[in-house]
Amino acid sequence: MSVINNMLKDLNKRQAPERSPDYINASKNDAQQSMIEPQRANNLGLISLVLTLVLLVIGIVWYLFFFDQKGQIQVDAQRGNLEGSLDQPVEVSAKQSITNTKEPIEKTNIQSNVLVKSIPALPDKAKTEPVAIDNPPIVAKKIVSPPKISSPQVTIESMLEKQPKPKTAKKVVDPVKPIAKAKTVKVKTALTQLEQDAKMAKQAVSLFNKGDVSLAYRHLFDFIYSHEVDQKSRIILASHLLQDKRVAEAGDVILGASVTGDPQYRQIKARWHEARGEVDLAMQMLSSDLPEIQKHPSYYVLLASYYQRFGQPEKAVKIYTYLLEHDDHIADWWAGLAIASDRTQQWQQAKFAYQQALRLPNLNTQIIPYAQKRLSELNLIQNKAAKNKAD
Repeated sequence: MSVINNMLKDLNKRQAPERSPDYINASKNDAQQSMIEPQRANNLGLISLVLTLVLLVIGIVWYLFFFDQKGQIQVDAQRGNLEGSLDQPVEVSAKQSITNTKEPIEKTNIQSNVLVKSIPALPDKAKTEPVAIDNPPIVAKKIVSPPKISSPQVTIESMLEKQPKPKTAKKVVDPVKPIAKAKTVKVKTALTQLEQDAKMAKQAVSLFNKGDVSLAYRHLFDFIYSHEVDQKSRIILASHLLQDKRVAEAGDVILGASVTGDPQYRQIKARWHEARGEVDLAMQMLSSDLPEIQKHPSYYVLLASYYQRFGQPEKAVKIYTYLLEHDDHIADWWAGLAIASDRTQQWQQAKFAYQQALRLPNLNTQIIPYAQKRLSELNLIQNKAAKNKAD
């Protein structure tokens, strides 16, 4: 047994020589190299697969794009040829048929979701080729209708009917273009000094009528202090000051006016003189320069009332007569004429004037009792006078 074991050991030594460290390292490197080489082979395979897919995708995209452009060009060419054939006169023999059949071509309805790009997908491209048309005179060639599509049904003719034709610009005969009307823009302009004065006077009158006397006075005084043109505002202010018996303040307002020739200003100044007891100055100012009665009747009414109140009834009769010639529908003017005529002992004229005043509306209520009493007294006086003449 020991001999056999020794023989086996010798065989092992011969088959497997003693391994040195260098041999062991070399064997390790060979093993690692054998593992790396299959890994590199796998990476190269993946890269080649990716490149193949990329090239395939690029080819498909290019093919589709080129195919779509070619189909679009064919459709445009067919549409242009058909439109040209419609515009040009075409001679067609009675025996010829567009479809080489005796049945008429059926026009199919186009659904709204069908696009022009669907035409290149027709199975037979040769049948959809555009028809060549020669210059006039033209004999139309046979047009082969495109094959019908099951759903939706589409034909070149029906698509052209549905598609709107490009709009052509209209020729302008007259080269002169009409001038567009400019839009009117309202521009707020600043008020003039006269307009500001009139506006202030109107606002003050409104405040006085509402009873806001203190506010109206304050606005008027402020306006006069800050504006040069203030004629109407001064007249309104002075008039209300005189009504409130504020004669001194009214005098300051009147005498500070820059324009003194206005009829309204002269009236207010005459009233100021009369309030101060200067009656002669008041009547002299009013009678010196009479304005037009059509524009300023109140001027004449004030003058007639001064004549009547301050002992000059003859002049009052003239002024009231002049006013009634201008307008005979004012009851107070008839009453003034009646009183002035009564004082001058013109009984017949006074009686007639009283009667007219009582007949018209809007007579001053304070005058009505006096006019009625005086009219009855004049009737008695006339009756006595008539009896005396009879006796």
